[in-house]
Amino acid sequence: MEAKISLVLLANGSQAALDRCLDSCFRQSYSEFELLVFTDETVQVAREDERLRVYETSLADPGALRVAALRRATTDYLMFLEADDFLVGTDALAIFMTRLSEQQSDLAMTNFVFYKDAELIYPYSQAKTRALTVNNYLLCARLYGSFRRLGGNLIAKDLLTRLGEQLGTLATQDLYLKLCLLAKQPVYLSDACYAYSIENGRQLPAFSWQADYHLGPAADLIKQIKASPYQASVPKKLALAVCLDEYSAGKVDVLLYSLERNNPGGGVIYLIYEELTPQTKAWLDWGRALLTLSWNLSSSPYLTATCLIKSH
Repeated sequence: MEAKISLVLLANGSQAALDRCLDSCFRQSYSEFELLVFTDETVQVAREDERLRVYETSLADPGALRVAALRRATTDYLMFLEADDFLVGTDALAIFMTRLSEQQSDLAMTNFVFYKDAELIYPYSQAKTRALTVNNYLLCARLYGSFRRLGGNLIAKDLLTRLGEQLGTLATQDLYLKLCLLAKQPVYLSDACYAYSIENGRQLPAFSWQADYHLGPAADLIKQIKASPYQASVPKKLALAVCLDEYSAGKVDVLLYSLERNNPGGGVIYLIYEELTPQTKAWLDWGRALLTLSWNLSSSPYLTATCLIKSH
């Protein structure tokens, strides 16, 4: 049985844009959806369809829209739409739901296209479907506009419910951060099936930096360490890996001299290289012979194919 989606639309903007958005929804080959339209009566929703439910209310606040939509949605997933935007093609929902199933995801941040002057503009030609993790979340959030707009993303209803009161108060970018923290398998989808209109000077919201903008627990751990009396001691002997190429190898003697002067305890330095000329390797051997007061220098090849370091 196919999962059902609640498409949530705030019917603001021009009548023409709203009609275009509604048309894109009702043309979808994926029919398992309900369309919840919230309107303040400045535009008309002149449609008859058993999947359509219209609520005449003013919801200028995005947080109020989310709360009202969650209260009225009867499905497992929600997708918000903005009236200026629309779904691209007739298979947009089918593609999104197929990818959602393939990725076993409960939160799908979707790729999109810009729309202007009756043309579709693809800003992310190199986008890739990827799981969202602690390591790549900030990079994706800064790069892809879907993390800064409400429309076009697929969200499990359970995730929105678990936000509680925060659902109505969080800014859009902060909302998706919280959802990614709650989701079991958040994913970014490469399929560009949602059109974001940039007509009449409309632009994507800018990325907003925050001091506590972290997806993982590392920041909290650092705060705990700083608040404790613990102070890590610098070991008397250091083990250092220095990656070299033909250019930087000629400058490594300055680094080695500085280490000699500032760390009398000595240690081990691994000079790691992929390709060096015989002359450069001979020069490094000569420099290594000069710096044997306290440092034991050795060299290792860098195996690019496997990203492994193998010592001689």
